[in-house]
Amino acid sequence: MVKTEGITKFLIAEKRNRKFLLEGNLWKVIFYFTSPIIIYWVFQNISDSIDLLILKRNNFPASQITFLSRVHLFKGILIPFGISIATGGVILVGRAYGQNNLEKMRLYLAKTFILSILIGLILSVLCIFVFQKPILESILGISKTHSVNIEQRQYYNLIIISFVCISINTVFLSLERAKGNNKVALLLNLLNACVKIILSLVLFYSFDLHSITSLAWATFISNAIITLFALWFLFFDQNNPFKIILKKLRFDKKFLQKIAKLAIPVCASISVYGLGKLIVSIVIRDFYDGGPEKLTSAQIGANLALAVTINNIFYNLLNSFSDSQNAIISQNLGHNNLNRVFEAFKKIIFCMFIFATLGTLINCFGYKIFLPFFHNTAWEQIPALEQEAFRKLLFFETTSLWLSCGSIILFNFLLAFKKVAPSFYLNFLRSVFRVFFIFLFAPRCLNWGVTGVGLSIFLSNLLCFIITFWIFITFYLKLKRERTFERD
Repeated sequence: MVKTEGITKFLIAEKRNRKFLLEGNLWKVIFYFTSPIIIYWVFQNISDSIDLLILKRNNFPASQITFLSRVHLFKGILIPFGISIATGGVILVGRAYGQNNLEKMRLYLAKTFILSILIGLILSVLCIFVFQKPILESILGISKTHSVNIEQRQYYNLIIISFVCISINTVFLSLERAKGNNKVALLLNLLNACVKIILSLVLFYSFDLHSITSLAWATFISNAIITLFALWFLFFDQNNPFKIILKKLRFDKKFLQKIAKLAIPVCASISVYGLGKLIVSIVIRDFYDGGPEKLTSAQIGANLALAVTINNIFYNLLNSFSDSQNAIISQNLGHNNLNRVFEAFKKIIFCMFIFATLGTLINCFGYKIFLPFFHNTAWEQIPALEQEAFRKLLFFETTSLWLSCGSIILFNFLLAFKKVAPSFYLNFLRSVFRVFFIFLFAPRCLNWGVTGVGLSIFLSNLLCFIITFWIFITFYLKLKRERTFERD
């Protein structure tokens, strides 16, 4: 009875919501989808930045900061496993939503969520119990000092365990957005970020821990809270019309083929890009001592991590539009409304242009505020070489607001039409370009130091954007002309 009432209420709300999403004002629809994602990523970036802020303001050595940065870069290689499942699930659920096929929508939701749990658990077990030693020693460069080694090992383990929660949360929140349930996604996003920020400060300062492990505990607890809610909501909430009943669940070959076709190229694409960033960090660590600026590799790495952290506020904001683009376009394709797809895409490009311009202006004119804030000292008291290194790296990072984010929005447009191969090949090329340039500009070759690190970012993104734009415009013009696309 409760379940029937829940479904009835859901159907009434869905009819109203579906009419708004498929026929309502497009500007309102775009911001309806995008606002929770923006809030999530901005707060997520702030919660990630709090670790760096605390360490810098408490004068932790650059080597410790760069280790943390590499841990998160490594996590960035794993996160796409969750993102790709979420992306595939959003597209499948969005198509079913557009077709008003609730039974198919229910099955896709359940199977996608269970798959995210299995993948997250398998990867975490491998990273902690099977490959921990080579990862820590050969890739992340863990300290040889015993006390620091133990602390860094604990930090790594907690971040990897947190990855399981993040993977589950990413899929859950993405699927809730695909159902049009933005309220739940928004509230949980805010809760996650606020708990992370508060716990980081409380555990680090109030309990006199003053260790990086306390920051990792804050990350784990904040994400675990959301995971527990997701598990309760999907498995035990009697009022949830889409409650998962395990005994009725079957992973049929057709579903696995559909999700794999969408998820594997996306996962490979983002992971390859993340791997490229990690390789760059390792190259800087091992080869960028003694450049023309006479900065240590740890100093260059720490300033790069800081520049990336600041730029990520607008970078993630822009990518929020590409995330919402997937849901909007998939729903309208399910409804066979190509005209609305084209209109939505044009409006999303316009939004990207506005926010990229705003981010560029803030980064270019605000660097003298950002660096002192993290150093907890006046601009004039920061060494001139570090000032210049940070300014250059932030400038080159800012170009990614146009080039990298532009590529991602074009990638996602193609992805909504199930054109998944270009994303993988182009991110692979971008990583190859980036690694090539970082070696080319290293002290043992051209010796361009910090400028070389920045140019490796700019040139790899530029080349990737040019190729992406050519592939996109070819497909876009053909689509406008023929008006046909692959259906479920």
